[in-house]
Amino acid sequence: MASIASDGGTAFQIFQPDQFQGGIGGRVEFCIGGPFANGRTAGHITTYLPGASFTPYNRDQPDSIAIVAGSSEFVREPGLREYVILARVFPSPHARPLFLIAGQTGITNLAGAHFLRCQFEELRRTYGAERAFCLVLRVDRPDVYGHESVHIASDVTGTAFAS
Repeated sequence: MASIASDGGTAFQIFQPDQFQGGIGGRVEFCIGGPFANGRTAGHITTYLPGASFTPYNRDQPDSIAIVAGSSEFVREPGLREYVILARVFPSPHARPLFLIAGQTGITNLAGAHFLRCQFEELRRTYGAERAFCLVLRVDRPDVYGHESVHIASDVTGTAFAS
């Protein structure tokens, strides 16, 4: 992540979700964590990805969490298929990008970061340096393969940014 941030001309700093409440767009930001664990993620999803959401966490059915983008629903199947949003947002013209990695579990967050690191140049070729995107990534068999078996499940850019 540090090398991606450096590409954006920014020094790299790490903050816990409850430690940083600053503005957005003045520096490259990586916001990592699902919206139930990270209030900043929840705010970013509501503000910048109005067409995407997470179903509410249910303590009685913790495996039922889903990512919703328009009419598409990506339901967590524990140990088999799990999902994470990877988005690049430009909060305003000439702003530095916000990279949002919002997963259903900790391992899906790690998978989203891994995918961004490994596929950054391919994403740049596909979307350019200045275009926002929102992908839902699928993590296959995380209990067997960890965070490295991650693939694009769907490009939900058009849906996620629509209000």
